[in-house]
Amino acid sequence: MENKTARVLLVEDSEAFQRLVSTQLKNAGFDVVVAKDGRDGVAAVLRAKRAEKPFDLVFMDIDMPRMDGYEATSRIRERDLELPVIALTGQDLPSDRQKCFDAGCTEYVSKPIDKMTLLRIIDWHVR
Repeated sequence: MENKTARVLLVEDSEAFQRLVSTQLKNAGFDVVVAKDGRDGVAAVLRAKRAEKPFDLVFMDIDMPRMDGYEATSRIRERDLELPVIALTGQDLPSDRQKCFDAGCTEYVSKPIDKMTLLRIIDWHVR
């Protein structure tokens, strides 16, 4: 990442998972913003784009209240935003994986997820 700190949005309803992942990413030098559900996640993506400080990548929990990750990702894609959206879910069935891709997710990762996997995903998608 050419002298640029990646901006990462973590959309996750579990406060414990928010703290764990955001701390790991911040300690690795990334700029991390947390949204508590899909509705807030979509709003954060749109605000960042308007402010000309777009996110480089979104980690999107799939199972959340108010607006789940499928709908949030679909809404991001409806606005022609092409940033990588990485689905995070506790489900690991082929049908779940396909549903994530159908909603517009770039990649699918099952929880629990470790720090090295997070960093590899960011490195792969943010160049």
